[in-house]
Amino acid sequence: MLQSARYTRARIGVGIPGKYHATLFNKFSKAGRPGLKGQVSIGLGMSIIKTLVEWHKGEIWFRSKEHEGTTFYIELPK
Repeated sequence: MLQSARYTRARIGVGIPGKYHATLFNKFSKAGRPGLKGQVSIGLGMSIIKTLVEWHKGEIWFRSKEHEGTTFYIELPK
């Protein structure tokens, strides 16, 4: 029986608009926007995270609502 560990990271903040959900994990995604403190994004961060998770045979997904926040889930096999 394969067991796994699930990690959850919830964040209250700007949320991710629905139009970006399908492409969030793509390289140079148009979902990149200034952060809460004006940080500039080039759209690579989530792609890198997804690649690392997949290298470990894991999965990553999220639930988000604009102006309310986002919760990311990562599940990795033990």
